[in-house]
Amino acid sequence: MKNNLKLFSLLLFVLLGTSDIYACILETRIAGPSGRCGADAGVATTYTGSHNFSSGGCTFYEWTIEGGTITGPGGTSVTNGKLCIAESIGCASEVDLSCDASDVDPAVASGTGASVTVVWAANVVGKLKLKAKEKGEITLGKETSITNDIELPVPTSISYSPNTGSNSTFTANLPKPLCNGQVVHWTVDGNLTAIGNPVNLNVGDCTTATVCAMTAQTIGQVTLTSAQTCRSFNGATLIASVSGASEAAVNGFYDYLLTSNQPVTSVNWSIVPATAASIIGTSNQMGILLTFLQSGEIDVCATGTTVCGNSFQRCITVNVTDGGGFLNFRPDEEILAETDRENTQPSTTTAPDFKSLDTETNHSTESNFAVFPTLASQGQEITVKLPKLNDAAFIIISDMQGRAVSQIQVTDSAASISTSDLPTGVFILTAYSGQWMESAKFVVN
Repeated sequence: MKNNLKLFSLLLFVLLGTSDIYACILETRIAGPSGRCGADAGVATTYTGSHNFSSGGCTFYEWTIEGGTITGPGGTSVTNGKLCIAESIGCASEVDLSCDASDVDPAVASGTGASVTVVWAANVVGKLKLKAKEKGEITLGKETSITNDIELPVPTSISYSPNTGSNSTFTANLPKPLCNGQVVHWTVDGNLTAIGNPVNLNVGDCTTATVCAMTAQTIGQVTLTSAQTCRSFNGATLIASVSGASEAAVNGFYDYLLTSNQPVTSVNWSIVPATAASIIGTSNQMGILLTFLQSGEIDVCATGTTVCGNSFQRCITVNVTDGGGFLNFRPDEEILAETDRENTQPSTTTAPDFKSLDTETNHSTESNFAVFPTLASQGQEITVKLPKLNDAAFIIISDMQGRAVSQIQVTDSAASISTSDLPTGVFILTAYSGQWMESAKFVVN
């Protein structure tokens, strides 16, 4: 059988001339560290090649390296190229692989394999390949290779978590783990500030600075770095605006809201001129409800402060017209006047009617508004029945001093209000939508 295989090989040699014949059943192998962070860059590492050929021929090893330097047993070195080694002295003169004369190591490999020394370069994905050829049998083992991924990963983004004061914790988000000897370098405005991941830097929301992260590896006296990823901080510049109706009518009720790109720790609303409108409820919230008392161009302004302390004023100009609308008054004052009139002097002023009229049928929505029970135990729910409206309605609960303690928005014809968070006492519930508004008093005990 062995003679038949040799005869078949010689026949192929005659037909193909000097061409190499790949015998796929034959294997070459490389023993040594492989894969992600297999071997440290800049450190001499041993790799050994082997094969399963018969020992009757002359075996040659063709090593190829990409991303490093390979050194044979005789000391011949090749960087990013090929190195050929014979397995026995008798074969040394017959080396006919694709290596140049300068890339042939005349030393003889020991035993049945060939060991070489590899020094991987930094910041690359290295690859080491091996072919083993047996001259006498005109066979060539299937090429095998291993890789050593020592590329410096580039941070994809920077995350940070503010601490107390202006100090923050920064983390470089990496696409893959760092290999041994690789670290993250941090710069603030171009100056190296810290090494590690994560790190604490004296940079926060209120700081104007550019923070950058890069990975680095030191080999000998040289430090290699990857591309960097940066994040800029602009001192928490506040971008804010006041939104709401720019067209309004005297005695109508309108919502205005302050929006910003930074958290606001405090806000104060003002009207210019000051007597042109009345704010319903407290004026230190992000949104307010107000009614205009006179016509003309009126500015609704908000002044706010952030954690950085930078205050600002933003305004919206409202064109208010005298549309013959409702008289304006604070809803809690109306309810207080109605419910406690036995304790006050009779008034000659008729309480204004806050019930909007249907423009077609001219019927009142008063009968569709109700609050019950008006005497509730703490934790019991209050039900609010609302008329059918085209827009969402707002419900404000205020104490008897006019301080708003709760506000919600509803879109259904009924709403449930929990009293769990309310103290015991008397409260005013005010419901409004557009030009319609109703109020009722209830007690929590």
